[in-house]
Amino acid sequence: MAVACPRGAHAASLKPRAAALPDALPAPPRAPGPSPAPTPPLAPAPPIGSRRRSRRAGFRAQAGAVLLVALVAGFAAWAAVRARDERLRPPAGDRVVTVGGVSLAVPPDWRPATRPAGVVPGLGGPTAILDPFPGMSVHAVVALAPHDVPAALTDLMGPLGAGRPAQLAGLPAMAYAERPVPGDRIAELTVARTPPGVLVVACIGRTGSWPGAVDCADQIEAVR
Repeated sequence: MAVACPRGAHAASLKPRAAALPDALPAPPRAPGPSPAPTPPLAPAPPIGSRRRSRRAGFRAQAGAVLLVALVAGFAAWAAVRARDERLRPPAGDRVVTVGGVSLAVPPDWRPATRPAGVVPGLGGPTAILDPFPGMSVHAVVALAPHDVPAALTDLMGPLGAGRPAQLAGLPAMAYAERPVPGDRIAELTVARTPPGVLVVACIGRTGSWPGAVDCADQIEAVR
């Protein structure tokens, strides 16, 4: 049996239609990126006058700091000098004896020797011969020599030998032990170096009076 195919418009309507395609495909979704940081607002530049005032203030602060450091250093130096002068000043009431370029503070009851001749034969100046106990055969002999112990003292005491470290009015010194000397006496020696020269203190006394002469150099309290 023959099948009649439709014609005309009806036939055209039976043809398959192609699916309509969109003009553009949608873009694939994007992962969200980091959001840009907000741009800070621009601060207005300070006026030129204020910048100059700021620099002047900085200079004044630096100058003030330098002045403060100088004042502190000056006060420290003044305090050190004052402390040194206080240390060197003789105690109140002491007697001051000057030998060459050195001043000594000795106890107030020490007196210049009434008979200095013969205490140390041949001893030249500058020297001071004192009586720590007037009326007793005890003497404190102070001498200042340019380089070493005066020859008259070494002749009196003989070879000094090895001394022991000691102090003479706060100065480093060497002490030489007591020993018999001519004239039925005993003597000991203490030696210190000072800028003007070698300062020597000899304690000399009769054998029976020696307890009053021993360590007489320890009673000298200031050297300047």
